[in-house]
Amino acid sequence: MAETKVRKRGVVLNHTGLHRLNLARREAELRDNEGMRFTLEELCDRTQLSLKTITKVLDARTTVDRQSLEAFFAAFGLILEKSDYGYPTPPAVPNAAADPVPTAPPLSTTDLPIPVPAAASPAIALSWGEAPDVSNFHGRQAELEQLQQWVGHEGCRLVGVLGMGGMGK
Repeated sequence: MAETKVRKRGVVLNHTGLHRLNLARREAELRDNEGMRFTLEELCDRTQLSLKTITKVLDARTTVDRQSLEAFFAAFGLILEKSDYGYPTPPAVPNAAADPVPTAPPLSTTDLPIPVPAAASPAIALSWGEAPDVSNFHGRQAELEQLQQWVGHEGCRLVGVLGMGGMGK
């Protein structure tokens, strides 16, 4: 079977680039917008990029062309440097003959901010990103365990928390 070459199309901002851009953006908001955050539409006007491209750049996971990053940076008085972006890591393509059912390695209990019973081993890898630290959360143990089951063990990607304002959701 012939090997398929995968072209590297587009780039994504890395942590350094996103941090630089966010700092410059916040300075511009303070200076030019009375401290109010720029709306996506205002960012489109300022950068001359489409709404779709703006969201991709800010997501920092979906690729865009380097020229779009340069335009975004230039709109905030920055010059895009090689250290600001990179190529995304392509997902591993499993060999169907060798491993028909790919499995993710189990997580340790330190990978989750919600305590996991020692007997449990989640089947998926989680990235909590900028989620708040809830290690000192008190009360609502049954609800926390239910959320832990849904997110950590069943791979639920969306949870809605409903209730009246001021209840501590």
